[in-house]
Amino acid sequence: MPEPLNPPLDIIRGTGHSLTYTVMGILWFQAFTNIFLAAGLYVIFRKLTDLEAEGSYEDVGGPPKDHWLKGSFHRMFYDGFDFILRNIETYGGIFKYAGPFWMDIMLVSDPLAMYHILVKDQEIFEMSPIFQSGNYLVFGPGLFATSGDQHRKQRKMLNPAFSTSNMQDMLPAIQPIAQKLCASLTSQISRAGGMTEIDTLEWMSRTSIEYIAQAGMGYSFDSLDNNNLASDYVQALKQIVPLNMRLRPIRMFTPFMTGYISQYWRNKIVDVLPIPALKEMRRCTYVLYSTSKQILAERKADMEREMRAQDVEDDSWATKIKGKDIMSILLRANASAHEMEKLSEEEVLSQMSGLLFAGFETTSSTLSRILHTLALDDYVQSRLRTEIKVAKQHYATFQSEIEPDREVRWEDVELPYDILMGMPYLDAILREILRLYPPAGEVGRVAKVDTQLPLQFPIRCKSGVRMKVVPIPKGTNIGCSILGANYNKEIWGEDAFEFKPERWLTDPSGDTTSRASRAGKTDDDFAYGGIAPGLNENTPGVEGGVRYPGVYSSIMTFGGGPRACIGFRFAEMEIKQVLTTLLSTLHFSPSPDKEIRWMYNNFQTPVVRPPAGDGKTRQVPLNIRMVNRGDFVAK
Repeated sequence: MPEPLNPPLDIIRGTGHSLTYTVMGILWFQAFTNIFLAAGLYVIFRKLTDLEAEGSYEDVGGPPKDHWLKGSFHRMFYDGFDFILRNIETYGGIFKYAGPFWMDIMLVSDPLAMYHILVKDQEIFEMSPIFQSGNYLVFGPGLFATSGDQHRKQRKMLNPAFSTSNMQDMLPAIQPIAQKLCASLTSQISRAGGMTEIDTLEWMSRTSIEYIAQAGMGYSFDSLDNNNLASDYVQALKQIVPLNMRLRPIRMFTPFMTGYISQYWRNKIVDVLPIPALKEMRRCTYVLYSTSKQILAERKADMEREMRAQDVEDDSWATKIKGKDIMSILLRANASAHEMEKLSEEEVLSQMSGLLFAGFETTSSTLSRILHTLALDDYVQSRLRTEIKVAKQHYATFQSEIEPDREVRWEDVELPYDILMGMPYLDAILREILRLYPPAGEVGRVAKVDTQLPLQFPIRCKSGVRMKVVPIPKGTNIGCSILGANYNKEIWGEDAFEFKPERWLTDPSGDTTSRASRAGKTDDDFAYGGIAPGLNENTPGVEGGVRYPGVYSSIMTFGGGPRACIGFRFAEMEIKQVLTTLLSTLHFSPSPDKEIRWMYNNFQTPVVRPPAGDGKTRQVPLNIRMVNRGDFVAK
């Protein structure tokens, strides 16, 4: 028999090594297989969750509730700026947060969703009953407190008064207001012997009231006179916002009060309730109503006299503005309207108080913010002043050619509408301030039926699913965030939080004053279709063809759709006229040791930080002096 094979020891050892390597190879193979399998499953999971699903209302994310009763609603009025923008960054263009009394509020900043809410499906999303009934109690059944056919009828009646052509006609008549403001501030500098401090908010409030009173009602409160600071009507207007903030906890009961309780019993309830702010709000409402009624009677009497004496001439401002102020146009249109289209006297009265409040509060805040911003950035202020100077110099030259015997100083030039609205850097600063610092931060709506909101930018839900369409149950409270829209980095870019007027200019580093040199041309030469010369309307606020439905560029500050701010053109004209008048003569700088903080409590509220201020009183203290040669940008 053959002997059994006895392999050498080195072969046996080699076999052992081979087995070891084999086992290790198998283990490594299994490990890599598991890793690749896990990675594959993860990718599949992400793909599945990245599918744009419809999802459910309950799956929409949002911050946790802060309080069992108040929810997180109070955050909107204490640190609203950070609360809104931080949660948009976390949850996307639509999220839920807890409102008072266990109700949810859907905060929307997605451009497509806002387009559907405010424009395309605006019949489905009605004005918040809390907002509407609150406005009704203060202003009556005007634009801010009506909806549907009644709102459309009122707006149709008012639209001609806010047309561009009427703004052009109105501008020369209200120019003296800005000149009177400048003269009042200059006299304060003279009395102080040089630089002096003013409360800019106080002066801009008085100016805005005078603008809207004269342009809106053909009436003057003489609010710019140094000795006339406490008109009951003016003080009542100023109290509306502070009182409204103090009455927030009970505002949600106003729909019940207006829907089921008569005015007689509402007054009885106010008498009994131990709430001083409620009694003060009633007093302010009465002042607004009674004064508006008196002014309306005077305007009707003026119209009757005008009809009897069409050929009477008078050099007073009342005659200059007669027929062009908003109330005269409204009364004329109402008198000639079909019986079914006529507005009641109560509706006409309501327009007066509502428009005065809206025109005063928002414009004075914006003017104060612009002047504060210019005071903090001397170069921007000098550059703007230089643009104003060049525009006025060119127009002064044009006037001198027409009237050779008349000597015209550029500081005294009153710019016509087309040049005023076509100054690129002025327009860029205004747009950027309105984008970053909207006077009000939210537009409230309520869903009338079960519906859906499509999103431009899908959100990640609680379950991890990406949602492209959000179900909205009937009765859902919605807040369209003006702040969130104006700060959206998807639309405005990574520098959305920065103050950059240059984003609105076609040539940020070039000569922005050259367009102003076209003074004296015909209207056709300035026909730019609503886009001011020198502005790149196709770039800012538009990303990949996506933009917000704002009535003023892609900015949502004036809203959008049929309920957008009807007076945005007037506000723009007023602000530009005031700035071109003041900056030609005055220089603004920060007040030493007084740090101004703009709090966001759904309105922009400026206060002075302690210890220089109490942190509560609304004010914008700035130093002013006369302009000198060094306050312009050298060419």
